[in-house]
Amino acid sequence: MTEKRMDFKKKTPCSNCPFLEDSKKHGFGNLSPGEFINQVWNGEMKISCLDDPQSHCAGVLIMMRKGAKLPRDPEVSAAVQSTELDLNAKTFKFPAEFAQHHMKQIRGKVL
Repeated sequence: MTEKRMDFKKKTPCSNCPFLEDSKKHGFGNLSPGEFINQVWNGEMKISCLDDPQSHCAGVLIMMRKGAKLPRDPEVSAAVQSTELDLNAKTFKFPAEFAQHHMKQIRGKVL
């Protein structure tokens, strides 16, 4: 089975992006927010955009750039280093911020 390629055309996060600091409550399947971000950050899994499944999530690329995370995958690494990314987007910078924000929302304490 061939893996479907994602494009990297998005340079700004979608309005529903879970990597935005003011993001609303999101589900992460059977994973906690901490487990999800750990797989994204350390496992470097590719994440599609919620609004455009053909594109890689710009929010996570921006978060990685701000957090000085350089993925091993050459294609994702090039996207993280892109000078076209909107670095003014209000994304989280580190995984702990992401996990804390989404855990508070799960517990009903929306920030």
